[in-house]
Amino acid sequence: MNYSIVTIRRGLRNLFVERTDALNASKAGAYYKEDLHEARISIDAIPEAITSPPYKIELRTTDERHDRLGRVMYFVTEACFHDPDASLEMVAAARQIREAFIPSLDELTGSYATEAERAMKRKPLLQSLGEPLKMFVLPWDPNRTLLDVATSFLTEAEKLEGLLDERADVPKAARAQALVLRTKTMGLLNRFRKDLKKEIERDANLPRDLEQRVFGFFDTLHNMEMAGKSNESAGENKPQ
Repeated sequence: MNYSIVTIRRGLRNLFVERTDALNASKAGAYYKEDLHEARISIDAIPEAITSPPYKIELRTTDERHDRLGRVMYFVTEACFHDPDASLEMVAAARQIREAFIPSLDELTGSYATEAERAMKRKPLLQSLGEPLKMFVLPWDPNRTLLDVATSFLTEAEKLEGLLDERADVPKAARAQALVLRTKTMGLLNRFRKDLKKEIERDANLPRDLEQRVFGFFDTLHNMEMAGKSNESAGENKPQ
C-alpha cells in the first residue's frame, strides 16, 4: 500500500483512539506501537493546509464551479451565434462577452493560478460590459443574466487565488518535512502489516481478521481517495 499523508494522518488518529485493542492484540503491534505513536505526533504537527482534506476539496469544488459558470457564458453566447434570427446587436454583444471573458473552452483547463490571474485582469470588464451582459437573460432563470454569471465566475476565480495564497503561506521546509514523514511512516506501516500477517499465520489464537481490524480504516480511506481520483475530470486535476 502507498497511502497519502491525509490517509496516514486520519488512519493513525483512528488507530490510537478507536482501535487500541486491535493494535495491542499482537506482538507486532506492541513492537511498532511506540514508533507509530511518535509518527502520529509528528504528522499532527504538520500545518493543516498541507494535509487537510477540506482544503483540497474546497480548491477542487471552487474550480469546478468556476469552470461550469464559464461554460454557461460560452454556450449561451454560442447559441446566439448559431441563431440565424439573432439581431446584429445581440451578436455583437455576444462577441464582446466571449472575447472578454471566455474566448475558448480551453481556458477552463488552465492552472488554478492562471485562472485566478485572468480574473484579476477581467474584473473591471464587469462594469464596462455590464449592459451587454444584461442583454442575455438565462432561459431557465429569468431573474438572472450573464452579468450575474460573469460576476460569480470571477468571484470563484478570486477564491482560487485566496486558497492558493493560503497554501503558499506554508513554508517549503514544512512541505519537505511532510514528504519525509509520509515516506517514513508508510515504511513503518508496511513493515507492521507484513509482520502482523506472519504472526497471524503462526498464532492460531489471534483473530483471523486482526489485520482488517488494524488496517481497515486506512484501507477504507485509501480506497475512497482512489475512487475520488478516478472520477475526477481533467479540469479537477489541474496544476496549481
